[in-house]
Amino acid sequence: MNLKKISVTIVLFVVLLSFGIRLVQLGSLPQILNRDEAALAYNALLLTDTGKDEWGRSWPLVLESFGDYKLPGYPILLAGLFQIFEPSDLLVRIPSVVASVSLILLAYAFTQVAGWRRQWSLIAALSIASTPVFFFYARIGFEAMVGLALLLTALLLLYAPVQTFFRKRFVQDLVAVLFWLTAAITYNTPLLLIPFFVPVIIVGRKAKNWKNWIVPVLAISLVFGGLLSPQSNLTTQKSSITLFGDETHRELANTRYNSYTGLIQKTWGNQYVYLVTEMFKNAVAEFSPQFLLTRGGPHPLHQLPGNGHLTLTLYLFGILGYMYALGKVIGVLKKTKPLKHLQKKEYQTEILLLVTTSISLAPAVVTVDAPHATRSLLFFFCMVLASVYAATKLKKNIGVLFIVVTVLLFAQYVNEYFTEYPNHQPGLLQVGYQEVIQSVDASTEGPVAVVDPDGYQYILTAWYLRMDPDTFFTTNIKQLPNQIGFRYGQQVGRYHFIGQLNDRSEEEKTVVTWDGGKWQVYQY
Repeated sequence: MNLKKISVTIVLFVVLLSFGIRLVQLGSLPQILNRDEAALAYNALLLTDTGKDEWGRSWPLVLESFGDYKLPGYPILLAGLFQIFEPSDLLVRIPSVVASVSLILLAYAFTQVAGWRRQWSLIAALSIASTPVFFFYARIGFEAMVGLALLLTALLLLYAPVQTFFRKRFVQDLVAVLFWLTAAITYNTPLLLIPFFVPVIIVGRKAKNWKNWIVPVLAISLVFGGLLSPQSNLTTQKSSITLFGDETHRELANTRYNSYTGLIQKTWGNQYVYLVTEMFKNAVAEFSPQFLLTRGGPHPLHQLPGNGHLTLTLYLFGILGYMYALGKVIGVLKKTKPLKHLQKKEYQTEILLLVTTSISLAPAVVTVDAPHATRSLLFFFCMVLASVYAATKLKKNIGVLFIVVTVLLFAQYVNEYFTEYPNHQPGLLQVGYQEVIQSVDASTEGPVAVVDPDGYQYILTAWYLRMDPDTFFTTNIKQLPNQIGFRYGQQVGRYHFIGQLNDRSEEEKTVVTWDGGKWQVYQY
């Protein structure tokens, strides 16, 4: 057996092992679907049965649940699975698992195309398999994971030489664009990154020879233009959580502007300087040890409590890899005709690593809740490859030590996930709702009040009761939109969702409420 076959065999073994680990207790850990998973799941159920989303719209390009706009890619995948298998929490998370393990193959393929030696491509694949964030996100029905896998597949096809299967460049490019289109209707980041990647494609294929890049650039631009308008509601809503649309940051920018006078006010004090400064702070926070190692981001559901998103080895070697790549590029820039030198194949890894990482930061650094893990998945992928890149520049035994320690640290993380994480979930996810609401549905009659100050339990109720579409459509009542456009559930079926216990009506003799760290049922 030659080296290529051995390498492929090892990679496939890593993929199967990773798939198996991610499947362990997948339907019960996390112990309940979060609100976004439930929204994707129940809308998929409605699409399966009626071809409509929860608002009664037929196969919409943008779905809406509790006022939060969602793209249809993941629900359509689930709808297909629900046609074949019985709907379940486990099945809702399967696409995310598949996307996660596909990153292993993509890491191997990317590094091979970049000219890495096979042993380093194997280490890259194993490093992605041992990255905590990709394990954690695999076990939640996050459309961002599927979007990342599809986007990386598109980038790989655009970057790689023409494969025998496709025969012609334009065929491979069009397949790449199809993957990008699918990514763009699954998660919003791939669509928003198109303007950043178009110049990279043009320069990478030699701008003067327009025949090399015109097909993919035009096709991707059509995807961008074609989807931007239909997704305008989604884009408008998401803009409210960016530095550009957030009212608090607008006020801070105005206060800063008014604190200066004269020329300094018009230059240093203007809002653009403020925004650039805030984006720079957010970018620095993306690389911080607090975010990547010890604490994670501001959203508790995005990481294992007390942990970040990478292992210590991936973080330290990743920083070293970026430093080495940046130093190498700076060294070239000092030469005469630096651009000509940078186009040489020997620098393609450094250029692509730095450029793609810079682009990957864009979705997270412009948001008010940065650093944000879900919007940083492409960045994590780049950082892991940067860590392996650093290992390739050191002595061979350092590389072996790097991957051994990485795997051991990941094993420790997985052990903590299965042994300690369940103890954190009752407060985080208010677990046990599915059993309680199913019991109430089977044992009571008449109106039921559910104390739901957050406004999301209606979609969990619909999912866990597998509420039939007719009942849902005829009884579903939404509250008026709040300041960011969210419209929470007020009624589905015989279930009335109230802000506090005193809001129940006299007819509602059964009340379900979270009290004392668990769900309680009170009878009146």
